[in-house]
Amino acid sequence: MIEPDGYLGERLLNNWQFRREMVNFYFNSMLRLSPNDKDADIRWRELSRKLFTGLLAFRHASDQLQAYEHEHS
Repeated sequence: MIEPDGYLGERLLNNWQFRREMVNFYFNSMLRLSPNDKDADIRWRELSRKLFTGLLAFRHASDQLQAYEHEHS
């Protein structure tokens, strides 16, 4: 099924915004992590892994949105 262009653009923008917020959340969580916590190293690695994955997804969403905007400008 083919989506109308406006709906596709809105969906891509929503996906981009969600990914951006996800990256910001993980980044801010890492900044707030106290090095004095007993499990700080474990949490740091976990958040670092999630941030990396989130950044990849954000870049992919950005590329898709940019391609859509380039195609429809």
